Amino acid sequence: LDLRHPEGRAIFLDLVRHSDIWIESSRPGTYDRLGLDDATVWAANPRLTVVHVSGFGRTGRPERVEAPSFDLIGQAYSGYLSLQGEPDPAPPMRAGTALNDTVTGLAAAAAALMGYISAQRAGRGQAVDVAQYEVFFTLLENLALDYFGPGGGAGPVRAGPCPPPSL
Repeated sequence: LDLRHPEGRAIFLDLVRHSDIWIESSRPGTYDRLGLDDATVWAANPRLTVVHVSGFGRTGRPERVEAPSFDLIGQAYSGYLSLQGEPDPAPPMRAGTALNDTVTGLAAAAAALMGYISAQRAGRGQAVDVAQYEVFFTLLENLALDYFGPGGGAGPVRAGPCPPPSL
């Protein structure tokens, strides 16, 4: 569909009328500029769950929100990249696969299902904001506990191609 044209937007809104969930992964504001903001799609289907997936979320510092992102950027911004590779001064090493993209997709799917259940109960849809770097940061929760816990503070040291051990 070419959403820049009225015919494409009309077809899209017709699809929305018959949908429960819409997951989009464009930079924040892209669909707003196309005339397909949340209010417009909810006018077509008030029970629609809208999941917005982006690198840095839809709110916050404009220079960050509007920045493009992909797996490696999410790894770096979340702090994950600093944990992989040989000790300093060697450069960090990225994960061997597009792990951040995969985990973010799983989080978006879970968010969509929770939104769908909520819409079934409440009778109205909602928007869910999934930020790639935040999803990946949640995978580091044990490291935060180690750092801020008793005796913590030094943080993990890179020790090769394997993730750092967690207590």
